[in-house]
Amino acid sequence: TDPLLTLATAAAVTRTIRLGTAVLQLPLYTPLELAHRIFSLQQLCGPRLILGLGAGSTAADFKISGRSFETRFSDFRSQFKQLKSVLETGQAGDSDLSPWPDLLGGPALYFGSWGNGVEMAARHFDGWIASAHYRRTEEILTAHARYRAFGGEKAVVSTLQLTQETDLGALRAQLWSFSEAGFDETAVMF
Repeated sequence: TDPLLTLATAAAVTRTIRLGTAVLQLPLYTPLELAHRIFSLQQLCGPRLILGLGAGSTAADFKISGRSFETRFSDFRSQFKQLKSVLETGQAGDSDLSPWPDLLGGPALYFGSWGNGVEMAARHFDGWIASAHYRRTEEILTAHARYRAFGGEKAVVSTLQLTQETDLGALRAQLWSFSEAGFDETAVMF
């Protein structure tokens, strides 16, 4: 399901809950087109909107989009700079999206990444998203400590997958460890 279309639907039927993406794979979009969609979505969500951005980790998505999976990290860095500029000004080159003045600056942007990306999240984003899909709890806690050491503020653990086989006692212990480490939120997938 397209995440921005899904958020628009949720925004139309809710008033108080925050709405956001886990990690939108930025290299699959053009910055100007994505900024236009974000400004449109902000009109529906208001300050409740949070966007998670990342370079992407699913080669199949890049193949479908006709984009290069191999260059996703360098593409992300250049596209993030462009997107940030368009969200701040509403303009790119001779293109002017003419957003409402209160939309300028865009929504909160969180970075979904690992490794050196943790420092980048702390220094250039409003928050960090740590995926629990491929990482052990200990790896997440270690990365979180690095994120805070670099001055990072908001931190979310995402992609905790719950199935009928999930050991609820182990899950409870895992959630407590994230809370005690200082994570602000956890996003669970059923």
